[in-house]
Amino acid sequence: MANHWENMNHHEKLETLRRGMAQMLDAINALSSDIDGTCDAMKGTKSEVGKIARDVGTLRALWPYTRKYSQAG
Repeated sequence: MANHWENMNHHEKLETLRRGMAQMLDAINALSSDIDGTCDAMKGTKSEVGKIARDVGTLRALWPYTRKYSQAG
């Protein structure tokens, strides 16, 4: 702000407030898009971990030597 608030007329004050609100809105939109992107990435990661866990369970069920070697310790 080039002028002090008290020295501004009403139009200048409104324009300053409008610019400030636009900056806040841009910051909020950027933040919400970051949060949405993070949530989408987390959902994708959870889905991938679920697929890996199912694959590991399938491999364990199909592995023929599990009992033989698990008791040989």
